[in-house]
Amino acid sequence: MDRNMEDDMNYFDNDFKKISRCPICGAKENRFLYQIATGASDDFEGKEINRAVDVVQCRCGFVFAKEILNENGKAKYWKNYASRCHESNEENNQKREIMYGLEYEFISSFFRFGDQSAVLDVGCGEGGFLDFFNGMKCYGIELGEEAAEKASKRHKIFKGELPDIDFSEMGEEKFDLIIFRGVLQYLDEPVRYLEKADRLLKRGGYLYITSTPNADSFCAKLFKEYFSFAVCSVAGNGFSQNVLTNQLKKYNYQLCGEKYFYEETPYCNYVEDIKHVLKAAELSKKGEPIDFRSPAFWGNMMSLVYKKLDS
Repeated sequence: MDRNMEDDMNYFDNDFKKISRCPICGAKENRFLYQIATGASDDFEGKEINRAVDVVQCRCGFVFAKEILNENGKAKYWKNYASRCHESNEENNQKREIMYGLEYEFISSFFRFGDQSAVLDVGCGEGGFLDFFNGMKCYGIELGEEAAEKASKRHKIFKGELPDIDFSEMGEEKFDLIIFRGVLQYLDEPVRYLEKADRLLKRGGYLYITSTPNADSFCAKLFKEYFSFAVCSVAGNGFSQNVLTNQLKKYNYQLCGEKYFYEETPYCNYVEDIKHVLKAAELSKKGEPIDFRSPAFWGNMMSLVYKKLDS
């Protein structure tokens, strides 16, 4: 074996861990869905990842990858994510800003904000979504070093991962709103995150899960590994509304709002999008492989609002 190839294999083998049980219900039985190779866009410090991983679905409905990033891999992947992905594409940044506005408007229809309201954004990135909650007590959690540093210039930021962070410096204060925006799909132990969020959220408070890929969407099931937000070794979780709602019922939460943004977004081009989906459906019907990525479409992304009940 070539020495450089061997070094690269060791480099990546130290960054992943195997998953044998469903991260939600713990069951070992599952159904194979597809195999996916994490591509060049998901790189570590300039090194391309090119390793295949099986993606399966548990009987509880949860979709997950059988191999995901470990602590070492997460640190490498998120370290310079801000400059590698966000700062490198101004057009995408402008589209993301529009989505922030749409998602803020949606949560505002459920939650009456005041200057004493405490908001926590888990996986806040550079703090762009928190900026929309200006005037409130805004807190963020971020694993990426670059992103955390930038967000900390405007908000109170905790560096690390939610289950491991000590909030004792805040005294007895709890949060009125906790946000998971575009982050649940990346968590290696999602139940630990949801349980910690429950302990931090006030009774009557809101949990906002938004910009989250819908594993039960038409495109996810049709395109499989070519779904634009396919489950893979980096984004190892595939949630659906049913899976989330069933899990949160255990903590006494009620689903009080759901939205699947598409037509109002800057990603919508429904004439061309329908053409691409129709082409994929025809290939699937013929038993032929789909070899192009899914477009934006109805149902692809979830925005879910849960209320923590008083009793």
